Amino acid sequence: MIILRTWTRKQNGTTLLEVLVGIVIFALGMLALAQLQGGLSKASSEANARSVAINIAEETIEAARTFNQVTGGVGVNAFNNIVDRTTTTTRGGIPYTVKTDVTDYYFNPATGVFGTTKPNSNIVNADMKVMELTVEWAVDGNGNATQSFQVDESTSTSGMSTGSITLTDVISSITSPSGGKVVLNSTTDDLYGPPVDYNPGSRPDIISIQLGENRFKESTTPLPDIIRADELVETTFDVVTYSQNDAGATFLRREEFRAVSCECTMRVPSAGAKVGLRPTIWNGNDYTEGEKVSKPYGESANNQQSEFCDICCRDHHDGGSGSLDVGTDPGRSKYDPFKSSTEYYTSADGTSLTGNHKHYSRNNSGGLTLVTSAGATYVEACRLVRKDGFFRVAQDLRQEGLNSFPASYLDESSEVSEYSEYVTDSVSAYETAMGPTAQYENSPPSLTKAKDMSPPVTFPASTTSNASTMTTSSSQQQLRTRGIYIDYMSDELRAIINCMDDGGTGSTCGAAGANYALEIIPFYVV
Repeated sequence: MIILRTWTRKQNGTTLLEVLVGIVIFALGMLALAQLQGGLSKASSEANARSVAINIAEETIEAARTFNQVTGGVGVNAFNNIVDRTTTTTRGGIPYTVKTDVTDYYFNPATGVFGTTKPNSNIVNADMKVMELTVEWAVDGNGNATQSFQVDESTSTSGMSTGSITLTDVISSITSPSGGKVVLNSTTDDLYGPPVDYNPGSRPDIISIQLGENRFKESTTPLPDIIRADELVETTFDVVTYSQNDAGATFLRREEFRAVSCECTMRVPSAGAKVGLRPTIWNGNDYTEGEKVSKPYGESANNQQSEFCDICCRDHHDGGSGSLDVGTDPGRSKYDPFKSSTEYYTSADGTSLTGNHKHYSRNNSGGLTLVTSAGATYVEACRLVRKDGFFRVAQDLRQEGLNSFPASYLDESSEVSEYSEYVTDSVSAYETAMGPTAQYENSPPSLTKAKDMSPPVTFPASTTSNASTMTTSSSQQQLRTRGIYIDYMSDELRAIINCMDDGGTGSTCGAAGANYALEIIPFYVV
């Protein structure tokens, strides 16, 4: 028997071939990982570039909407300046080319549709523009790729992928706010903004005055806050204009007023120093803040009074001159345009106060003493109106009418209608008597009394023939008094009012949203 034996040698480690195979597999894996990482970073960068391009397009469209007039020259933000153009901007090191393609459209009233052809050769301005925006990134003005994508310090791709987005939008020739007004004001009862419900006040304390076309004005009951007994008082009240139909009442406009009494210390400015404001005046649309000028001013004399005494003491003075003063309309620069010339300081009263209306202090017996020099303490009273969130000193309250009734009057809707009609008729007559151009503050009209209206209006206890009587000498009777106030009206405001009286609309006359002149006449009943 032959026995064959084999011997095996134990193998330690790996062969050179296996090592080489492992190195190749590892290298391929790392290369794939590097490519994956580069692809992910590149995709992320391109996604970011797309987002930035969209933002640039939206910014360009919104910038085009902010025009403030239809026509204009170079440097003017106008509707007609929205034209084809190509611009380049760089964001995050990446260049973006913005190409704007604008097409004008005109409304044809005969067909009721928009088209690119003018329906009439005399038409100058388009009704709207269709703006197509294409934003390309990572290209130069000739469309050539400009960006390479960096993988690491030594490796970059042959070129970052270029891309583009396109947005199309419509730009109306009516500015955005005005466009919203046009849409919302499709009927006479609609508003210029989102409708806000309003709850009218309860009669007889609060009486709604009818202005026409279901629009009303009412004043809240004045609320006095006694700061120091028998001396300093702060009173607040609001004037609200609203519309009302079968669906309810809707808020239109709110005017907030305060009346404060103060103690002040008289000051005079250093040469040329502008320290005080002209009065804040109603212009038919809103209250316009006065110009700051160099004139006498005051400072609050103590801290035990209204916080609004700081601006009351500072601003409630006349004098000086401003660039916005109107020589033919002197009432714009005075806090009480109806004062006589004797109510203003002259050089004989104190040169430093010349042109200012006179101010007085109280003596120990309560009498008034004229203040003639800086540093003296005087008493002051101001009416303030809220303007853009802040209270400003307006012209003085001017009561033109006063009526008293038994407390039971104005409980019924028929009585409210009677009183409302008298107020609107008398205010309209007052406005007519002012005239369109005359300086009416030199000879102001008077509000017609109820008994002098044509035909006469008779309220309970308004004349001796219908006097209110008490049944016995020991009985009591409560009365209710209502004052009619009419603010000063500048030439600008009266021109708008007269335009509307002559048949113009609020929009064409300069009082957007108003349907009747009564809506912009600054009167209120409290």
